[in-house]
Amino acid sequence: MTSTRISLLGSPSIARDPGPPDQPKGNKAWGLLTYLLLSHGPHTRTHLAELLFSNAEDPLGALRWNLSRLRKALGLPQSLRGNDLQLGLSPDSVVDVHILTTGTWTEAVRVRGLGRDLLEGVSFSSDPVFDTWLMLERLRVRSVERSVLREAAAACIGTGRLETAADFASRALAIDPFDEGSHEMLIRALAASGANDKAQEALLRCTRVFREELQCEPGAAVQAAVDEGRRITRISVSGSAAARAQLDLGRSAVRAGAIDTGIENLRAAVGAAEEGDDKPLLAQALLALAHALIHSVRGRDGEASTLLHRALHLADLHEMRSLSAECLRELGYIEMLIGGYDRALISLRRALDVGDADALDVRAWTLAYQAVCYSDTGRYDRALECLEECLSTQDDSAIENARAYAFCLLGRIQMLRRQLPEARAALESSVSLATRCGWLGLLPWPQALLAEVDLLLGAPATEVRVRLEHALSLAQQIGDPCWEGAAMHGLGLVEAASGTFDAAATRLGTASAVCARFPDSYIWMKAYILDALCDLTTRNSPSDSTRWISDLQNLAASTGMTEFLARAYAYSARNGDSYALSAAHLIAKGVDNPALHSHLDSIPSASR
Repeated sequence: MTSTRISLLGSPSIARDPGPPDQPKGNKAWGLLTYLLLSHGPHTRTHLAELLFSNAEDPLGALRWNLSRLRKALGLPQSLRGNDLQLGLSPDSVVDVHILTTGTWTEAVRVRGLGRDLLEGVSFSSDPVFDTWLMLERLRVRSVERSVLREAAAACIGTGRLETAADFASRALAIDPFDEGSHEMLIRALAASGANDKAQEALLRCTRVFREELQCEPGAAVQAAVDEGRRITRISVSGSAAARAQLDLGRSAVRAGAIDTGIENLRAAVGAAEEGDDKPLLAQALLALAHALIHSVRGRDGEASTLLHRALHLADLHEMRSLSAECLRELGYIEMLIGGYDRALISLRRALDVGDADALDVRAWTLAYQAVCYSDTGRYDRALECLEECLSTQDDSAIENARAYAFCLLGRIQMLRRQLPEARAALESSVSLATRCGWLGLLPWPQALLAEVDLLLGAPATEVRVRLEHALSLAQQIGDPCWEGAAMHGLGLVEAASGTFDAAATRLGTASAVCARFPDSYIWMKAYILDALCDLTTRNSPSDSTRWISDLQNLAASTGMTEFLARAYAYSARNGDSYALSAAHLIAKGVDNPALHSHLDSIPSASR
């Protein structure tokens, strides 16, 4: 069977065995191939001709010629025929970008062009809508490349390959010198290897870059990374018995809300287990410590990821399938929070594959996190499939929290799709479940979303304001910046509905800063608030909207939040950008939200 390898990173090329094939000639052929491989198809011939060949004397003829060149280069004489075109490669074909988005980190770091741009050096200035699409894909792919290298660095730290970890982190910083997570991994790798002077130098470089370029300080996790290797607590008694005792104490303390004490106990459990030979027990202690850092402490997900990779390595060695699944689920959750959705889904799918089907809580949470990834990237139907399976699980007290979370996600999707009565019912179920199981840590989010739904349904603004202020107060007391942002978003909408533009802009601007005050805050919330700011300012003060639109475009493009990206370009169209509405429609092709498409169709043609 013929094997085809398509490289789109750096200088594009096609390799085949046996080969070599004729390479596509010209930028248009490579642009067409890239669009067919990376966009949501199938596509009509008319669409492709308008997108890439509108300036040709015979656009459809130019498309036919380029399709014939692609068929020859790919060795697929029967492909790309008919009116609805979708590229069907053989199962053994390899596309470098697809490896980045679907392969493990060990597979992805072997990609030849890793760290280089998509179609490097190629431009399409005569086709502005396609050029916009390519620019946005480049941002997304660069973000995935950085995530791969950062994940590789964390995994190598966790398994003791510290020099390799530092190299991966340095390569990630070459892609994005402002990524706190990559700075943290570099410093952590250097410190763990005993190169304390180099770790301090890396911290100083990071601090200087942040101060000079961003006018801010790096986060506390970056500064704390220099202490790597000195953080595990040692106790006078070691071995399995001591480790189990500390593990039990730590878990109990965290459940009781004594977070600092619990984490010290868990660090002691890791230290005691390291002194003994019980590697499965060490894996359990590492997972428990990582879980506490992720869900109970803000800004420590970088340390947690190294612990999880170490625990996963041990669990795989000792065939602890359930523990492997939990590690993979938590690694997926970390990536989900910061918008690394492609990489998150890889871990979450692996978690479902290796996990025990009878472990209802692990499976339910994994499905819920998958739903977040699909929902945040505009694949709502896929998200609903995950939520349906999660919520169809027998009503077990062990998964009440997961069900409350799933109902909240379901209500959010229905609200975004403007299925408001259904959204209200789902969010009421979430509030009821969260209240019944005493999960105050979630409660402000469904409360805020439910208030927004009622505002859209016509509830009095004064009544909605009281409920949102209650949600905000609760979020502030539990110290959750994401849910603070959610409540402030709703209060901004209340101010806008009341006609107080300045108050609404102030409230939303504050929300934008508050929800992102930690590097591992839920990044979708930031985009949600930016979207409201764009809508508000383009309607009331267009000159103030430019920065918000730019921020939303960059954030949505780099993370693959397709609906927000389409909406960002719709706001540019509202401000008079002549190509922006066409770009918005193109981006929205992959979003299964009828409300979004109706919104785009409602924008006057003069804005096109």
